[in-house]
Amino acid sequence: MGLLNSLGTKGLKSLGINTDIKVKEPPKPDFKSFNVYEIVKGVEKSLNDDGYGFYLSGSFMPKNSLDFGGTQEIKKDYYAGAKDPTIQVLGYHDSDVTIKGRLYLKRFNRPSTPNEFKIENAGVVAVLYQERMDDVCRRGNMVKIELGEWVRYGILQEVKFSLRRLVDIDFELKFSIIGKNKPDGCKATAPRHDDAKQSNRDLLKAAAAAASNAKNYPDTMPRSLSDFINDQIGAVANVVADVTGFVDGIVDDADSLLNSANRALGMIKYARAYISKTGRKLGQISYSASNLGSAFSSEAEKLSATIKNADFINRTKIEMFSLAAFLAALQKKFEGISQTTPKARHLVTEFDTLQKISNKYYGTSDSWKKIYDHNKLTSTILTKGTVLEIPR
Repeated sequence: MGLLNSLGTKGLKSLGINTDIKVKEPPKPDFKSFNVYEIVKGVEKSLNDDGYGFYLSGSFMPKNSLDFGGTQEIKKDYYAGAKDPTIQVLGYHDSDVTIKGRLYLKRFNRPSTPNEFKIENAGVVAVLYQERMDDVCRRGNMVKIELGEWVRYGILQEVKFSLRRLVDIDFELKFSIIGKNKPDGCKATAPRHDDAKQSNRDLLKAAAAAASNAKNYPDTMPRSLSDFINDQIGAVANVVADVTGFVDGIVDDADSLLNSANRALGMIKYARAYISKTGRKLGQISYSASNLGSAFSSEAEKLSATIKNADFINRTKIEMFSLAAFLAALQKKFEGISQTTPKARHLVTEFDTLQKISNKYYGTSDSWKKIYDHNKLTSTILTKGTVLEIPR
């Protein structure tokens, strides 16, 4: 074979064809690793600290392109007699990001892999990484996402896995992005194991505290600005009151709680979005430093007023973040309650079987055991007229 190659090369050269061209190595990837750090009580945990976060490299790196961006929220108001609209720029917010990849075991333990991620039994490493991603999502901590020079802060909102084999698992990670910079004044609510009623009480207390603190305007605050902030806080208070009032009316009745869980979820999500929007409005004001001391003539008074007013606005933003955190805790309670609500209720007819019912609601007869267990049946023979709950 070597002789044939040699003769072939000489023949090509005699025809003036250059055979000395070397095939270049493919370019090395820009990103050496994909890191997700958890932030607990304001402290960024290292990747080998008590199982927080995760690190991907080599064949475990994300496979899809990094699609990111954001939206500048703009409000246009048209007034009678005015030729052009009045435009308010309310603030930029990042779009959510989805990262996809494959935990495929292929020459995993390389020399460049950090020691804390080298595992003796490499056959289970894909499963361990899958579990670690799942744990980060379940804990719900804020995370720092790092892919080369691209860095963002957010929450791992959703994880999806497709298990081919124990050494071959597809993953999809959806991050709710907060922004480029770590938010100031973050407050984390400890996970509770009590009912939605207690979470509703916590939200009521937080709302009362926020409303009380918001009234303590500094004497340097311009009247027009204090009126605007007061209107914003009043609107937030009304939205939160709608949530707490509705929840308070259903938590003492088990049937009402189950039947109204989805409506409560909708109200809570709306309140969180409204508070987020209010926080961005306050942020736009705090960035317009020239307006915060405009009521004073001397430069010294303007500077002092600007500092005091900006500090008040920032503290008010933190109160908004606190309310959003309590709403998130209440939302989690109702998401759990919603999952206990049956998918449907089925009236058993004469020729019904568990397999037929399973196929009707799940598209497969294999889920009959789920119906059997949920209804605490003692026999697979069904009685006509019985009502069965179909679990989610």
